Amino acid sequence: MTEAASSKSTGPHRLVIRNIGLLLSGDHERPILDADTVVAADGRIVSVGRGK
Repeated sequence: MTEAASSKSTGPHRLVIRNIGLLLSGDHERPILDADTVVAADGRIVSVGRGK
């Protein structure tokens, strides 16, 4: 691995997962979510909903 690839970035990391066919919540009362997009920032889910 090169030194440039192993150095850490100083900015926040963001991940967007789109076009999810079926999103499950894990909640027995409401197991299926009306959502197709998940957004995570710095390793934590910050948003779940419909993409634009």
